[in-house]
Amino acid sequence: MLTHVLHAHFPLIFESPGFRWLWLANLVSKLGDWLGFIALNLYVFDLTGSATALAGLLAVESIPALLIGPVAGVIIDRFSRRKVMILANLGAALTFALLPLASALWQIYVLALLSRVAFSFFDPAERSLVPDLVGKEKVLTANSALSVVNHLTLIVGPAIAGFLVAASSAAVAFWADAASFVVAVLLISRIGGELPRTRSEGEVRPGWFDDLKFGLGYAFGSRALRVLLVTTFVAAFAGAALITIEVVYVKDVLDGGDIGYGLLYSIAGFGAILGSTNATRLSQRFTVPGLYVATVLLTGLMFFPYANVQILWFVIIVAGLHTIPWVLGYILVDTMLQQWVADEVRGRIFGLIHTQRSAGQVLVAGMLAPLVDWWGPVTVLNLSGIIYTLVGLYAISRLGVLRQEEARWRSGDDSLPLSSEGAL
Repeated sequence: MLTHVLHAHFPLIFESPGFRWLWLANLVSKLGDWLGFIALNLYVFDLTGSATALAGLLAVESIPALLIGPVAGVIIDRFSRRKVMILANLGAALTFALLPLASALWQIYVLALLSRVAFSFFDPAERSLVPDLVGKEKVLTANSALSVVNHLTLIVGPAIAGFLVAASSAAVAFWADAASFVVAVLLISRIGGELPRTRSEGEVRPGWFDDLKFGLGYAFGSRALRVLLVTTFVAAFAGAALITIEVVYVKDVLDGGDIGYGLLYSIAGFGAILGSTNATRLSQRFTVPGLYVATVLLTGLMFFPYANVQILWFVIIVAGLHTIPWVLGYILVDTMLQQWVADEVRGRIFGLIHTQRSAGQVLVAGMLAPLVDWWGPVTVLNLSGIIYTLVGLYAISRLGVLRQEEARWRSGDDSLPLSSEGAL
């Protein structure tokens, strides 16, 4: 049954051996990620009994992407992306294998930071590799299949993690996570089809700083990429805001308790899978830029019924519907970047996007948490909706720029640089 569904929606899993190994590696490692995430939060809270310690963990985990994301992109563009992913997974496996030995909070923070360093390399490398494996025309379907894995494991991963920790200990969950990374390494090592990143004979390679400078200039010198950078940052900000606020909103305002909070996340996970499985079908009816700006605006507008119709069952349903355009937006951003950005600089662009998404989390942790205490979750949810809706209107106003870039790619112009308003 599952095989039939996958074959109907994501034939790439069966048609492309390289992508199939990548997809299976994601299935294993993402499930392990949830084991590690839930176990680590429980471990820190059981050790300290402090919500502040948990907030500190979130801040520490955001540091690597903020500091090394663009630099990681330079490395990803210089070396084999598949090998970067293998080394990143081995590094993550080592950190989680050592976590049961950490007895002091600072030791846990150091290991958590190192695990996120590995992720700061893995995530941009993976997204940069996808076009090599399936071709640019099929990246939307590939991104949708990867998104299904992410959100399917969201539904089952936390439950498995909670059971492991309750039945045994956090250490067992950490070791299971470490094992998942090792299995992922074995699967990634089977991937073939990566395009070589070589230079012509006699061509001088720029210095590391020059590569970094060029990548930043490439991103901010393009009108189309600037639109995606702005909207991606706000999407990360608003998504992190929901994660921060929802537990207070559901338990204190809606009186939904732990059951209501868990049910909301489960329904949101199903909404994410629904959005992922329908991304390709929707892109056949609408242009990718047009569909993207619609998802940004719709995500913003759906904050308002979510925040102001304070009935638990209604909010849970809206949460599931709200997740559909939000997840679609993530898939479409990755697709546009993979199609529009030249291979030579793709790693640096995804490194920058990864940095932005983490920066949104840091801002939420530092700014919105106090606002929730001062103004309450309803006001902050409405404020997030206003910001997101305004950015949706901005995206609509720049739709012509996005369509122009789409047309350039469709015409077969795959050269450096993207159309821009100034020099790179």
